Amino acid sequence: MNTHEHVNEGRAAQDAQPELLICIGAQKAGTTWLEANLRAHPDLHFAPRKEVHYFEVLDGHDPMSYSRNKARLLQSIKNLPDEPGPDFDAAFAEAETNFMHLRMFNNGFEDHTPYLDYLRLGYAGQRYICDFTPAYAHMSRNAFEEMARVVPHSRYLFLMRDPVDRLWSAMRMSARRRASIQSEKGGGIRSAVGLGRAKTAQDLATASAVKFVKQAKRGTMPGRSSYDRTIRDMEGAVGRDNLHYEFFETLFTPEAMKRICDFLGVPTIKAAMDEKENEGAPIAFPKDQLDGFLSRLAPQYNFCAAKFGETALPERWQSRIGRLKELGLFDPTNVQQVG
Repeated sequence: MNTHEHVNEGRAAQDAQPELLICIGAQKAGTTWLEANLRAHPDLHFAPRKEVHYFEVLDGHDPMSYSRNKARLLQSIKNLPDEPGPDFDAAFAEAETNFMHLRMFNNGFEDHTPYLDYLRLGYAGQRYICDFTPAYAHMSRNAFEEMARVVPHSRYLFLMRDPVDRLWSAMRMSARRRASIQSEKGGGIRSAVGLGRAKTAQDLATASAVKFVKQAKRGTMPGRSSYDRTIRDMEGAVGRDNLHYEFFETLFTPEAMKRICDFLGVPTIKAAMDEKENEGAPIAFPKDQLDGFLSRLAPQYNFCAAKFGETALPERWQSRIGRLKELGLFDPTNVQQVG
């Protein structure tokens, strides 16, 4: 290939109009593993950070994300060498990346160009640019509609996990973080989080589980646990044909990777089929709270059974549904569906 062809190839990559792939969630449902494997796909391009949090911030759900990105930018500027040298380019590239991430939020829903510019950092003509942000799952219907307007006919992935397991995994992750902070601060965080004398991650996670069950009378559900609301809003905004669903329990298989790649219209790649979630030290689920969890999460099982078919759900889900039937809480016949 001569120099002229190289120049034309570079320009073609810059001028290409890639399709947009957004993985919406859910939290603790395998998005990190999936992103790590798809990042190696020659037809997919990923921004420097897996989670972009763009629509979530503009929708008002994560105001601290802007502050976190600002802090990263200021720190990266501070890290610039005092004099030119071999480390300057890498330090400057880090500062530039952080600037572009922060700049995304400046124009609200009026102009999405900075968002697309950020996703195209390092772009080399791949078919898709990608945004894997599980927190998008609890956005408003308006935010999903705006998402659909950014790049028409974009593709969307939604990963789901057994509702009890997903919520408990999130509680464990939060408990480990709080236990670590508690340890660093000498235990002073106990009163700050309102969990009494709880000290270990096990204590903190168990207290969160008990609190979740006791809040049943409020009738509200954590946003990331509301598969029914998320799916209705997504399908209503982006269209069912542009969405692909996978379950955490069957995600780590060649068959699931093939389904995802077929949905995207790209060649199937070989992925590392071992679960990569970092669970850390074991934290046991308080079994005496299981029925309380199932009672609060019953609408999610009912909805998914009605939408996907009870027997099509993974075995873990069906096991939970068996207990719901014993409790008299399984009734997918009255679920309002979409599409």
